Amino acid sequence: EPAPEVFLVDAHVHLCPGMATGRVLTAAARHMTRAAQALGWVSRPPGLLMLTENAGLDRFAELQGRHGDWQITPTAEEVSLLARHADGSAPIAIVSGRQIVTAEGLEVHALGTRRTFADGRPIRDVLAEVPKDGALAALPWGVGKWSGDRGRIIAALIEEGIPGLFLADSGVRAGFLPRPGLLSAGEARGLCVIAGTDPLPLAAEAEKAGRFGIVARHA
Repeated sequence: EPAPEVFLVDAHVHLCPGMATGRVLTAAARHMTRAAQALGWVSRPPGLLMLTENAGLDRFAELQGRHGDWQITPTAEEVSLLARHADGSAPIAIVSGRQIVTAEGLEVHALGTRRTFADGRPIRDVLAEVPKDGALAALPWGVGKWSGDRGRIIAALIEEGIPGLFLADSGVRAGFLPRPGLLSAGEARGLCVIAGTDPLPLAAEAEKAGRFGIVARHA
């Protein structure tokens, strides 16, 4: 059995228009159950889906209520909701967050916030602003975005060792590609690496939630 403080986390979730919330949750529960079995656990621990919503989207505000066999209710935190399945299995928490596009064409995730952020600002300004209301700032890997001049920007930020900064691997990265060296460089500098599925803005991508992520422990 997993320890009671363990969670399975998908830290890069898009609930794009057209994605049915119940379908997303059912897929996440299915993938997380398989992950738990692969770890030798009899039951699935609670799950955690961290939303990374683009400018102009706020699906989080629409989620409370019934979605098929799932019931989503508020928690004591304004940034999170709790989804429970009718079968009584472990719940899945949903955490509000934003995906911000910077002036350099890079992305920053603000995880655990209801605040919105303007796109198009320098990445250092964004990274300085995100933590002000308690949100976590993460730099997600993206196809073609962590190479060349932009890769050098990421490398410089890693080298500085910005306190509280996270790096994030992506489920979009093809399995035959090696793990990005900048993730290992970040770990060597003491940065935490999280991970998430990063579904594309297509209805069928709702089946990917919970397929890629991390095991986390509540402090």
